[in-house]
Amino acid sequence: MSQNASVPKPITIALADDHDLFRQGLCSLIDSFENYKVVIQAAGGAELIKLLSNAKPLPDICIIDINMPKMNGFQTLSALKKKWPALKVIILSMINEEYTVLKMLKSGANGYLLKSGDYPQLKKAIAEVHLNGFYYSNTIAENKMSKLQDTEIPDLTKRELEFLGYCISDMPYSEIAEQLHISIRTVEGIKERLSEKLHISSRIGLAVFAIKTGLINIQS
Repeated sequence: MSQNASVPKPITIALADDHDLFRQGLCSLIDSFENYKVVIQAAGGAELIKLLSNAKPLPDICIIDINMPKMNGFQTLSALKKKWPALKVIILSMINEEYTVLKMLKSGANGYLLKSGDYPQLKKAIAEVHLNGFYYSNTIAENKMSKLQDTEIPDLTKRELEFLGYCISDMPYSEIAEQLHISIRTVEGIKERLSEKLHISSRIGLAVFAIKTGLINIQS
């Protein structure tokens, strides 16, 4: 066996961000990680798609911003998932709003990171998405989620499963209550019981749990 045979293949990454200094700095940072390599840099979504169309092979992961001119992150993610459904995409943004994260989840994002995060978190997110397909910072009890197996999912009631199905939507709890023909207090009670059963406090975390365990199918 040759000496190079034992060297692992690097995780290849494409970046899309319209701020040149940030993008170039992020590229240098990622390239400094062992076995991580940026192979594509783009100033926007349209350029990213054009470069990916000519890439052989495709990179393992795309990291994209939301606030980009002409083709924003929502449009870019939708286009990427339509053209390359298996391509893994991490959103890196300043936006920390539940609605935005849920919309990205529903559109097929594999990860969501804040630009205010630290370097180890970025490295961990890339590795988690590459290996497991998911990473969402500060939304789930990560240690429990990483060890969770389908056989360990606790018994959930029909109402709890119905509520999980709505967690991925952008509906407020009042509208979910209307859809389920129950009171908003009952909806809040269902959410609290789920949080206790799953040890996940946020709605985003519940949505990630349901997608990862197959309780929600976002391909709808």
